[in-house]
Amino acid sequence: MEVILLTETLNISSKIGSYSVIMCDMLSDDYHTPFEQCRAAIVDQTVLNIYGKDRETFGAIKNVIPLTAREKLKNAKTSISLCEELLNVGFKRGETFLAIGGGTIQDIATFTASILYRGIPWIYIPTTLLSQADSCIGGKSSLNIGNWKNQIGNFYPPRKIYIATKYLKSLSYNDIRSGLGEILKVHFISGADMVKLIGKNYHSITMDDEILTEVILRSLQLKAKIIEADEFDQGYRLILNYGHSFGHAFEAATKFSLPHGIAITFGMDLANYLSWNLGRISKNEYESLNEIIRENLKPSDFIDIDLKVFLKALRNDKKNRPGKYCFVLPVSLGKVEPMFISMEQDIEKKITHYIQGIKRCFF
Repeated sequence: MEVILLTETLNISSKIGSYSVIMCDMLSDDYHTPFEQCRAAIVDQTVLNIYGKDRETFGAIKNVIPLTAREKLKNAKTSISLCEELLNVGFKRGETFLAIGGGTIQDIATFTASILYRGIPWIYIPTTLLSQADSCIGGKSSLNIGNWKNQIGNFYPPRKIYIATKYLKSLSYNDIRSGLGEILKVHFISGADMVKLIGKNYHSITMDDEILTEVILRSLQLKAKIIEADEFDQGYRLILNYGHSFGHAFEAATKFSLPHGIAITFGMDLANYLSWNLGRISKNEYESLNEIIRENLKPSDFIDIDLKVFLKALRNDKKNRPGKYCFVLPVSLGKVEPMFISMEQDIEKKITHYIQGIKRCFF
């Protein structure tokens, strides 16, 4: 079969097991390799509905296990059920497991692969912009338990990750913007030059396939530097949570009606706003970031926010310390730092002021 797109590979060092990200086209030999190598695959039901009729690729998988990617299924119980399904189809120690889908599928697959036979090799094909440009590397699983979001998990990276951007053609505009939120995040924490570059290229990303591929690869390269320096989240890697404490609170306060990356986009703006009000960045720096952020938002994103739920979620954030919030805030254009701030009324007043005037600030 003719390879119609040159592949680019990003190699990532890991103490658990180094792995590679391969940029490839869905018609290339490189893309077909994992389908032929893996005995079984967990596949997002939506992806299967759209692409499952392509027997040339999916037909090579001996056992396809469809799974609907829902937040309520992102738990250990689902992983245990998948282990049972794999055992039922005769999956043996050392055989390779394939996962195809977005971040929810990735979280479940990571945990499942790590516990079956105390760890089996696996390959991941991310199918959303958010998973392709951000979550596919880092090796984390984050599962929910009861009413607590992302409170359990581990580190267990795949052996290989294959990125085919043609999967993005079937995504909604909101899904694309959700991925762009995480792309903005990693650029915003990677220096002033990266902030200016993403601001300049924002409108071209979804208009040009070559630019989109370039931005995905650059985002992964920027993130790889951070995770390789602190693979197990002992300190430096915490900067990747920029916008996430607030973003998770936005999700909770809107009953998860906001796509994750859109909630993170709001979360970054609130982090920037708070940093400006605390004197960490200048008004000009806040406005420079806000100008880019507003490009990734639209009027329909501004839905009702339950302030009580928002503040409760913020207080329960797993990164907090007793009596102190852990916020990742910008200290200059392109640089952020984790800060532990007392849970005082003054801080909550600033946050409340932002939320009450949020729509007015943008439109």
